[in-house]
Amino acid sequence: MPARYSPATRAVMIALLPSTLFVSFDAQRFLIVLLVAVGLAIAALPFLAPQARPIWRYSIWSCAIVLGLSVLLSHSDSGAKSNQPGAPRIVKRDSAAPGIVYWANNNTIDAFNPATGTQKTLLTLPAGSEISDLALSPDGNSFALVYAPATNDTEGGIQLAVLPRAGGTPRQLLSHAAAGGDLGHVVWSPDGRSIFVMATPPKSTLSSLLRVSLDGAAPLKIADNAGEPACTPDGRTLIFVHTDPNAGNAQLWRANLDGSDAKPLSNATYTDIVSPAVSPDGKTLAFSAPYVPPVQGRANPRLPLFGPARASAHGGNWEVWTLPLSGGNARVRTAIGEFRPRIAWSPAGDQIAINADLGLYVIDLTQNKDSLFDIYTGTGIVWTR
Repeated sequence: MPARYSPATRAVMIALLPSTLFVSFDAQRFLIVLLVAVGLAIAALPFLAPQARPIWRYSIWSCAIVLGLSVLLSHSDSGAKSNQPGAPRIVKRDSAAPGIVYWANNNTIDAFNPATGTQKTLLTLPAGSEISDLALSPDGNSFALVYAPATNDTEGGIQLAVLPRAGGTPRQLLSHAAAGGDLGHVVWSPDGRSIFVMATPPKSTLSSLLRVSLDGAAPLKIADNAGEPACTPDGRTLIFVHTDPNAGNAQLWRANLDGSDAKPLSNATYTDIVSPAVSPDGKTLAFSAPYVPPVQGRANPRLPLFGPARASAHGGNWEVWTLPLSGGNARVRTAIGEFRPRIAWSPAGDQIAINADLGLYVIDLTQNKDSLFDIYTGTGIVWTR
């Protein structure tokens, strides 16, 4: 003869089962609430329904059913899940981060050793100069600088120059007037014979890419509506950010070094992208872009109504992403919430340095964690041996 439950017992059963529907919206929060409800039900049933003899058997099966449905509704291999590491740890030094990190600080180029935590000024330009970006040549002997020299000449403006790493006077490669606007992010070609730089005309938000030769030849325009150049180590591919003037979004593109055969790397678009950088082995692209975390929980393809919203790369705080150049989806690698951070790969390619408002971050990609050096870092970033 089937067991008969009191009205109180049936009420608890009816109350528990719908609660599983809420689990899929926020798995952690509602699972905790659900477990508390089950516990209270088990404790209360002997008092509310003493005539319900199979109470312990009912309690065990009730917990199993509720938890089983919770897992079913919240679990899926295809759902969106944040893979960000935790908050960065604040450090003074990190022995696992060898090499030297360079950045510009007004009119100086500073050198920082993450392994020892020591910082010093490497080069100093005349007072009044302002360096906005820098890149180190493939042979490590020269810096390419985007800077405003200390001058009263109204035609001076921001220019592109080369400065020996050992010191000396910057040699101008491209003037502000010849560029037709302000100069921005700069990168060397892998053969060290030319430099790619972005130029933005006055009163415009759309830039173009220029290739400037060290031999004094006229600059060559590579692409319109493009900026933030990066090169693959093999010297075959130019990576840049393409901006759609109509849609107002940004996309990662690739092309030959002369600008031919330009096409998107993927279908993903962002509100903005800065500082793309290719790993030393040429297999991975890192870049900075806005990020909106997905809703906690995981979607079920058979029950899409109960799944979280898809992650969006529009708006929100900026994070560092990595993207396989062989194809695939971009992955968020930080949880720093900074604004337009600049990045550089470590010489070994297992870490990424980030120049941001709060200081210098070092991301350990193998352990999926990051450290924060609480120091002022200025502008631009280079990491070398």
